[in-house]
Amino acid sequence: MWLRDSAAQVEPYLRFAVDDPQIHRMLAGVVRRHAAQIAIDPYANAFNESASGARVHEDRPVQGPWVWERKYELDSLCYPIRLAHRLWELTASVEHLDDAVHRMLASIVSVMRTEQRHEASSPYPLRALRRPPAAHRNAGPRRPRRAVRRDRHGVVGIPAER
Repeated sequence: MWLRDSAAQVEPYLRFAVDDPQIHRMLAGVVRRHAAQIAIDPYANAFNESASGARVHEDRPVQGPWVWERKYELDSLCYPIRLAHRLWELTASVEHLDDAVHRMLASIVSVMRTEQRHEASSPYPLRALRRPPAAHRNAGPRRPRRAVRRDRHGVVGIPAER
């Protein structure tokens, strides 16, 4: 279960949660599942259905058996917050905002603060044990890109070379 994708996939059901208790329970369950998964590893972006040890690839540090992919992505932490907030906003229910969700929110804020100063304080040194795609392996140095800017009409312009 990818955090971002699973939150985005159920978002269209939010409008029905007001009138349908089953949909409301399902959405609250997704929020709780996100909370449980983030408690396992707040730097992971995808999780297994069970502690199977399956993973997309080996990373260092080695991820636990619940983690499918351990790749810090800020949006993967933002989507569960958005889903929990939208469920509350549309239904006025706080049923899904239990202690686990509060711990999830505190954990997310902690990771965000830490990653603002990644080099100085982050415990997240992802070193993937996979080879780069063949197209990138021996590509050599890249040419610097020229700056792109917008003029007052919103038109993209590339400055002329001098």
